[in-house]
Amino acid sequence: MEGLEREGKSKKLKLPVIASGLLITILTTTLYISDIEFLRLIDNRLYDLCIKIVFTSNSNIESLNDNGKENSKKSYTSAIVDIDEYSLRTFGQWPWSRYHIAKLLHKIDDAGAASVGIDILFSEPDRTSLIEIQKALKNEFNIDVTFSNLPASASDSNIDPLKLMDNDIFLAQAINQTSSTLGYYFNFNSNSLESRKQNFEYNNNSLSYLAPLSTNLVFESGSKPSDIFGYLFKAVDAISPISVLSNKETNTGFMNTLADSDGFLRRTPLFISWNETIYPQLALSTLLNSNDESHKINFSNPTIKISSNGVEAIKFNNTSIHLDRKGSILLNYRGPAYTFPYISAGKILENDFRKEDLKGKIIFLGSSAAGLKDIRMSPLDHNFPGVEVHATIVDNIIKGDFILKPDWTSALEVLLTILCGIVATFSIGWAGAWLILILTISLSTIIFTATVWGVITNHIWVSPLFPLLALMLNFSILNLVKYGLSEKDKKFYRSAFSHYVSKSVVNQIIESPETFNLEGEEKEITIFFSDIRNFTSISETLSPSQVSRLLHNYFTPVTRMIIDHKGTLDKFIGDAIMCFWNAPINIENHKELALNAAMKILKTLEELSISFEKEYGVKIKTGIGLHSGICRVGNMGSAELFDYTAIGDHVNITSRLEGLTKFYGVDIIFSENMIPNKVENILVQYVDRVRVKGKTEPLNIYTAHSVKTNDDFSTSTIQIELENIKIELEQYHHAIEQYKNRDFKGAFEIFSELDETKRGRKKLYSIYKKRAWEFMNDPPDKRWDRVFNHSSK
Repeated sequence: MEGLEREGKSKKLKLPVIASGLLITILTTTLYISDIEFLRLIDNRLYDLCIKIVFTSNSNIESLNDNGKENSKKSYTSAIVDIDEYSLRTFGQWPWSRYHIAKLLHKIDDAGAASVGIDILFSEPDRTSLIEIQKALKNEFNIDVTFSNLPASASDSNIDPLKLMDNDIFLAQAINQTSSTLGYYFNFNSNSLESRKQNFEYNNNSLSYLAPLSTNLVFESGSKPSDIFGYLFKAVDAISPISVLSNKETNTGFMNTLADSDGFLRRTPLFISWNETIYPQLALSTLLNSNDESHKINFSNPTIKISSNGVEAIKFNNTSIHLDRKGSILLNYRGPAYTFPYISAGKILENDFRKEDLKGKIIFLGSSAAGLKDIRMSPLDHNFPGVEVHATIVDNIIKGDFILKPDWTSALEVLLTILCGIVATFSIGWAGAWLILILTISLSTIIFTATVWGVITNHIWVSPLFPLLALMLNFSILNLVKYGLSEKDKKFYRSAFSHYVSKSVVNQIIESPETFNLEGEEKEITIFFSDIRNFTSISETLSPSQVSRLLHNYFTPVTRMIIDHKGTLDKFIGDAIMCFWNAPINIENHKELALNAAMKILKTLEELSISFEKEYGVKIKTGIGLHSGICRVGNMGSAELFDYTAIGDHVNITSRLEGLTKFYGVDIIFSENMIPNKVENILVQYVDRVRVKGKTEPLNIYTAHSVKTNDDFSTSTIQIELENIKIELEQYHHAIEQYKNRDFKGAFEIFSELDETKRGRKKLYSIYKKRAWEFMNDPPDKRWDRVFNHSSK
């Protein structure tokens, strides 16, 4: 009979678990289809981790193959000609005269480079050209200048006289005489297009010719020619080189590399559409312009394959590059920054280089100099030179080892997600907790290892995110379901008891029942009192149900912040709240935590007050008092009814401090022993030296100002606000010193100025202004102790 009963309970337990597991699996699959940005971000980070592991693994394999040999070099099809710090020191600051670039292109071409991609935008004329100097002198000073002793014609010299007058013509001829490809930028912001149309640069550069991609389009069933422009990234404007440089004889390519939403560059488009025309990326265009046949790939007559799902691939005669639906390639990075060979542009101009470093290679001209280099974030390096991205693209295409994500990988990912969900569901339904944990970890390890193996061996990326998510969600949620079902009675009593005392007290009682007694202990705690100002008047304008809802909406976020900052909620007293820190368990830095909680509560109440005004027609302001001292903390009451609370003199002082906030017109007042050693974005302001009602010992009291965080405003706005508050507090504290030193006239002048300009703390400054005025006319005697006695609570 007992066996049947246990079996019945087991079935009762398994059926909800299995049903919940299947539902979680369906929801996980739905999340995959929904393509949520947050999950895509996690997927990208998993991809980055995989790429790092693959790179490390490949590096280790190469080290073993080298058998410890030194100076072993990788073979790359691309290289970087770098306008580095040495080049700038030797040939002058950037921008260089264009004839330097022209000479550089000729020297690279003479060294036998297959082609050159120029990762530099020449969108303005060279200002060092003689013709530009003539124009500048005429425009600025109305001076006509001519240059003499120039060759009268090309027959007088090997140098065309037009080149001597205009460096851009010199560079244009060099580009067309060598296998060079000129870069330009596509713009995707329509607003900037309108602004650029207003300036001369746009009108001038609009005459530039940008070479489209010469390609054939192959359409599968269900697609038509116009579809491709809906799939590709669509530019609204091109920031192009000046028309002298870019004409119909010039090979060009866009330099854009479009990063993912998190700023990392994992993929980049090989072509972009503009004005219903397809344009190639700089790396692709440079490769197509190559005059070297050693790469064993015929790059002529590329073909773009398009299906109803988008772009599929770009094909050359003997190779095919798989692309995503927008025409982008997944980059197979060779390593961190400066993996490819770098040759100094200055050294080339000085003929101090090895021609074999350039011979047969696709060269990209860029810069690594400070202030000039274009930085990207790659999975292997957060400071990756943009020019090296182009080299990576070319190396991937020539070697054919780019990372693939074929269409069938999506179906495989869905299938793995469903299988993992089903396996996890039935395993959790029948197995114990430890076995489930081992199984989940083992399956997760196998899935991720298989993903890495797929990239290493076949260069295919199959995302492990959703299979892992199915495992983890099922493991975590279903175990919670099992725990909830098996611990139902215990959870009921625990939940009921938690309505009367704080959860931390409940946990302590359950973990250490022997500590649960009425006597308690004496220890230092930080006490917090808050009270809604003028609540009686507010409640008179509202119905009882409205008052109840308002208090609920007020207490909920306040208590959440107290608990989040490790505080113990003591009690609600009408509209007031009492809580404390450092009991029942010891809390490190409890004073700072209490002050931080108070400041965040005040910030939250600013937002709450706006919503209360809309819903109830009232605004609320809260006063907060904070103080720390030795109190008796424990269960107070009778054997039948008790309350975990704190009592003692310091509790009464805290209550008095809260009452003083209204008198001084500040939101928070705390005692001297609460001044934090270091709390970010909080500035402390002295308020007064007082005797609260019923006390003979005076104490110094303070208030605090919270500076807005980066979540609210920009860094510059925060800095300005911080400096303004600091200046205000310096003025104020200087006036306080004058006041204490009996310089009432000097203090009166500063307090008057603050009273007129600083509306936020007007009442405090008005109080001191009044005191200083009274003491100016009737100075206190020598027994004046600078203490203000408060006779009311």
